[in-house]
Amino acid sequence: ELRTENATYLERASRNDFSEARRQLRIIVSQAYYDLLAAQERLLTTRETVALFDNTMTAAQKRKKAGDIAGADVDRIQVDALRAKNEARQAEADLAKAQQALAFLLGLGFKEDAIHAADRWPDVQQAEASVDDSVIETRPDVRAAKARVDAAMAARKLALALRTRDISVGVQYDHFPSSDINTLGGGNSYGIGVQIPLFVRHYYDGEIRNAEAALDTARENLDKARDIARSDLRRTLQDVLSAADRVRRFQEEILITAKRSADAAEFAFKNGASGVMDVLDARRSYRATRLEALNAQADYAKSLEAWRATALEANTK
Repeated sequence: ELRTENATYLERASRNDFSEARRQLRIIVSQAYYDLLAAQERLLTTRETVALFDNTMTAAQKRKKAGDIAGADVDRIQVDALRAKNEARQAEADLAKAQQALAFLLGLGFKEDAIHAADRWPDVQQAEASVDDSVIETRPDVRAAKARVDAAMAARKLALALRTRDISVGVQYDHFPSSDINTLGGGNSYGIGVQIPLFVRHYYDGEIRNAEAALDTARENLDKARDIARSDLRRTLQDVLSAADRVRRFQEEILITAKRSADAAEFAFKNGASGVMDVLDARRSYRATRLEALNAQADYAKSLEAWRATALEANTK
C-alpha cells in the first residue's frame, strides 16, 4: 500500500509537471506571436514613412525649381528618405525572423511565409493589484512540488516499515518409506521452525535517514516553488500595470500631440512657411513616437498574457 501510494503521488507530480510545461510553452508562443504582430505593425509604419518622404521629396523638388529652397535642403530630405527605406528593409528582415520563430514553435517547418498575425492588440484592462495565496497553491509547479512531498512522506513510512519484525513460522512433515536402500523401515518426521529478525547490527538507519533527507528536500523544493510562484505573480502584475500606464499615455496624449505637430510641420513645409529642418525634426519625432508606442503595446500584450498564464489560468490542468 505504501509503495502504491508513493507511485500514485509521483504520477500526480508528473502530470502537474506536464501542465507546467504546457503553461510555460503557452507563454513562449504568446511572446513569439506578439513579436510577429509587432513586426508587422513596424513594417507598416516604416512603409508609411517611406511614402511620406516620397511626397516630401516631390514637394521639395517643386520648391527647388521655384527657387524657394536650396539644393542642400533637398539633399537632407533625400538622406532621410534613404534612411527610411533602409529601416523598411530591416523591418522586412525582422518580420521574416519573427515568422520563422513562431513557425518553429508551432512545428510548421518551412511554412513561415504563410503565418500572419490576424488578431488586434488587446485592450488595456485593469488588473487587480493583489497577490492571492490561493492562486499560488493552484499553480501546476506548486501542485507538483506538493505531490512530491506526499510521495516522500509515503517513502518515509515505507522506510520505517522495514523495522517491522516479520516473524516467520514453519511446519514441516516428512515421510520416508522403506526401500532397497532404506532397509530399516519407513517412518514419519515432524518439525516446526520459527524465525525472528533480531536487528542486532542493522536497524535500517541508513534507509530511514535517506528517506527523511528526501522528505526535507521535497519540503524545501515546495517552499521554493511557492516563492517562485509568488514572485512571478507579483512581477507579472507590476509589468502589466506599468505597461498599461505607458500604453494609455501614448494613446491619450503623446501620439495625438506628436501627430498634430507632424501634420502642422508638413502643411507648413508644403506651403513654404517652414524650413526643411523643421519638417525633418517633426517627422523624426513622430516616427520615433509611433515606434515607441508600438513597443509599449507589444510589452503590454506580452506581459498581460504572462500574467494570465500565471494568475487567471492557474487552475487549468
